[in-house]
Amino acid sequence: MSDFHQNGIIANFHNLADRKVEELEAELVGFSRKQKMGLILPSLFSELEGPALTHIIDELARVPYLEEIVIGLDRADRDQFLHAREFFSHLPQHHRILWNDGPRLKALDAELEKEGLSPTGAGQRPQCLVLYGLHAGFGSRDGGRSPRLRYRHL
Repeated sequence: MSDFHQNGIIANFHNLADRKVEELEAELVGFSRKQKMGLILPSLFSELEGPALTHIIDELARVPYLEEIVIGLDRADRDQFLHAREFFSHLPQHHRILWNDGPRLKALDAELEKEGLSPTGAGQRPQCLVLYGLHAGFGSRDGGRSPRLRYRHL
């Protein structure tokens, strides 16, 4: 199944190849005036060491329609997490890094595991499920700084 085929309330991209980027971006800017948008960006620490993620972050820094970026950082020790904070620090959007291997998320995962609620498997799909859930909880716990965003897995 293609990454662009989803059912239900999940966004489904159509006609990406036949539209100009400028047209798509103008539409997104217009939509962002009505509905705040965010991006969930799962990543491995190893991706911070290559050119691809650096280029992606440079491009995201110029995106005017994203209100917030939630970054999932996987397979990183404490020093690598600190490096990631510096790496993502030039993003102008409100952003937060969820360190999947850090003590707080490991403790949360253990609690979820006890209740049979922990996402299973490795990779981006379970990481995204955790990121969605954690972000949903931030809106009510951070003093209103985080806008209530509706995320679509793209």
